[in-house]
Amino acid sequence: MKILYASEITAADGPEDAFEIEDRWGIERGLDIDKEAIARDAAEDYFYNHDGWDDSWPQVFTFWSEDHVELFQADIELDYIPSFSASLTSRDGGGE
Repeated sequence: MKILYASEITAADGPEDAFEIEDRWGIERGLDIDKEAIARDAAEDYFYNHDGWDDSWPQVFTFWSEDHVELFQADIELDYIPSFSASLTSRDGGGE
């Protein structure tokens, strides 16, 4: 089973143009599920696989079942984790 999702930027045509993720949570079987976990996984998929890194955040994602029944919506924030790198220049006084 698959869950369809789209961000507010990509959801213009509804589920017809939505992205897919595997339903590993059991939403199609009616299980009590963690919708926030689904939203986080979809946001990660969107960010890394569908140019989501180039969009502005936060965003609202809409989720549908495979038969295009709307399941829920989620507000998603992007948490930035700063990463730094350094290299010494020739002005550091310790050149070889």
